[in-house]
Amino acid sequence: MSTRVPQIRNLQAFAAAGRLGSFKAAAEELNVTPSAISHRISSLEQFLGEKLFEASGRGAALTFSGRTYLQSIQRVFDQLDVASDKIKHRGVSGPLTVRLYPAFARRWLIPRLSSFAEMYPDVELNLVIVQEPLDFSLADTDVAIEYTAGRLSGYRCDTLMVEDVIALCSPQYIESHGGSMLPENLDSYTLIHNSDRPEQWRWWRKQVGLKAGHSGTNLNVSNRDAAVDAAAAGLGIALAHAPLINDALLNRQVVSPFSFSVPVDHRYYLVTTSDRAELPRVSAFRDWILAEISK
Repeated sequence: MSTRVPQIRNLQAFAAAGRLGSFKAAAEELNVTPSAISHRISSLEQFLGEKLFEASGRGAALTFSGRTYLQSIQRVFDQLDVASDKIKHRGVSGPLTVRLYPAFARRWLIPRLSSFAEMYPDVELNLVIVQEPLDFSLADTDVAIEYTAGRLSGYRCDTLMVEDVIALCSPQYIESHGGSMLPENLDSYTLIHNSDRPEQWRWWRKQVGLKAGHSGTNLNVSNRDAAVDAAAAGLGIALAHAPLINDALLNRQVVSPFSFSVPVDHRYYLVTTSDRAELPRVSAFRDWILAEISK
């Protein structure tokens, strides 16, 4: 057996270093020295006849072979984790790591999350709020909320939201412009630009058939949450994504000055692996969020 299968400790060292991007961080996680991690990975590379890491000034960089191997190894470890988890956490209990984008977390999930906590008090939630797309092989994640143009191959995906882009401003801003506003008069208004999506207003103009360029006033903010806040404060018109902004619309913090929206090709998906989908707490979270979406 030893001539066919690498030692488990070598695989653990490789998986930790690959996932964390650092031999030092892998050593801390496994409670060994960095030199032990290096030795175990060298042994694994000799066993495979392939380099798994390449020299990098920014930590442990996987080679193409290393990244491919990590994806396979991580699936095996996930299966072992799930098998152990089913024994350790019976019923809907245990830690649940949810990875998602800041806008979805702030505008939709967090305001509703208390109902999930009340329904499942034995689930320990861990929200990982990041901007980067998901890579299950590099992240300790039970379930993710991804924003993509299509379903991710090889994963369990449920459609959560189909989005439209709408223009937003405060009711007072409309009143200050005579009580009504028209898209063809856009040069008369202050446009709030989101530096996360610097081309969004250009894209919107093209979609609604307006000429490029803006001769009016511009206001630049760092992200789309700040853009919505600036619009609610009466500073101008921002672009935002419905239904994430629906709560603000219902509360009349902002209104749409125009009578149309522009569809986008991206959607929000609930994503998990087939193994983790079988965990009771993952299944409970899926059922809960789909029921909330349906409301």
